[in-house]
Amino acid sequence: MNKTTVKDSAKFFQKLIWKDDKKEGCSEFIYRLDSSIYFEAHYSNYDSSDFVGVSRYYFKNNQVWSENHYDANGKILKYRQYYKNGNIKRIDNYENDKFISGILKSQDGKLLPYEAREVMPEFIGGEKKLYEYLAAKIKYPKKDRRKGISGEVLVEFIVCKDGSVCEFKIKQSVSKNIDKSVLDALKDMPKWKPAKNDGEPVRVQYTLPVGFYLD
Repeated sequence: MNKTTVKDSAKFFQKLIWKDDKKEGCSEFIYRLDSSIYFEAHYSNYDSSDFVGVSRYYFKNNQVWSENHYDANGKILKYRQYYKNGNIKRIDNYENDKFISGILKSQDGKLLPYEAREVMPEFIGGEKKLYEYLAAKIKYPKKDRRKGISGEVLVEFIVCKDGSVCEFKIKQSVSKNIDKSVLDALKDMPKWKPAKNDGEPVRVQYTLPVGFYLD
């Protein structure tokens, strides 16, 4: 038995179709307010987001923008992305939900050097250089050391599109003096390599642990 539910939002409306009352075998369609399709997906179980078959996002002209191919167990097999002219932009292949290979092409079909869809931000030189920088810049406050204060500071900050860092927040504090020592060093950091999403720089939130431990 098919069952259809339509839900409205400010920019989209959603149509869900179930094969039975258990919400299994569900198909989802999301449309823009002009009735052009934005997204479609199929599930073995909608509540737990168990995808099957192919899910797709669409450009406003109803041309496919991207699609994920899943096996019967919900594991991703392939990701395809397209340019607006319909040409393939990238193909990523997976095995057991793990990326194994991919290709990237220009709009006119020429092969490009491969780059992952999502690239995390990185301190210039990598994690080793980051912690070398922190070790050189951060000083253990003498007052806190004498009192035997130790622990791990968790700092959250934003790596901006240009690689600069900002919006620092202490998520886990040790002491005011230690927190300040960490923040002063981080705020003075050089620019990072920014994160990228599909080749474009993006702002990303980053969480960094910094430990203070007595010998």
